[in-house]
Amino acid sequence: MLGLSDGRFHTDGGIILESQSALFPLLDDSNWSDGRGILKFSGTLRAFGHFGMSLGHIIDPWVEKHEEGTYLSVVRWPGQSHRITIADLHGNPQNGQSGATLTLEGTEVFGGVYQAGTELDPVSIVANP
Repeated sequence: MLGLSDGRFHTDGGIILESQSALFPLLDDSNWSDGRGILKFSGTLRAFGHFGMSLGHIIDPWVEKHEEGTYLSVVRWPGQSHRITIADLHGNPQNGQSGATLTLEGTEVFGGVYQAGTELDPVSIVANP
């Protein structure tokens, strides 16, 4: 996205954009204990490019770590509450960067441009950037 000559982002909800990162504010960590559970973040990030075309959005991301794995989920559509898992995370995002792989559900968020299994940018959880 950043490589597009007309690529741009629009943010809502306190997201901080840095050179290669979007920092979502922590909403709720009450269901997180001993490195497991759900970390809820808030905000909406919309990506645009190719002469203003919407390229996807990330709404209220959650990092969910359970026995079966670690996932990144988002609200599927603006104004709704239905969540989908967009990425499988590999590694612990609290201990540095965690690799991320696009899920089949996640392909919808990017308009089917990328296939399931595509490597995404790493995910990191940082305290008070």
